[in-house]
Amino acid sequence: MNKAKLLKVVNPILFVVFVIQAAMGLVMFFNLNFISLRLAFLIHKYNGVPLIILWLTHITLNWSWVKTSYFSKKS
Repeated sequence: MNKAKLLKVVNPILFVVFVIQAAMGLVMFFNLNFISLRLAFLIHKYNGVPLIILWLTHITLNWSWVKTSYFSKKS
């Protein structure tokens, strides 16, 4: 599978995992009561691992863009 096709799979999953992570963080921070804090903590805790793996995959697949954008010498 080439990079473009792989990014089309990784990016939407990364977005969903990020939204879940942020939502559970907000639930715990603001002590919202629509789910239990214990469940929110467990979701937040176990959602973190795929988030990191997907983020690293995303950065790896886009590394040539990162190098060009941030590490190239500009005149």
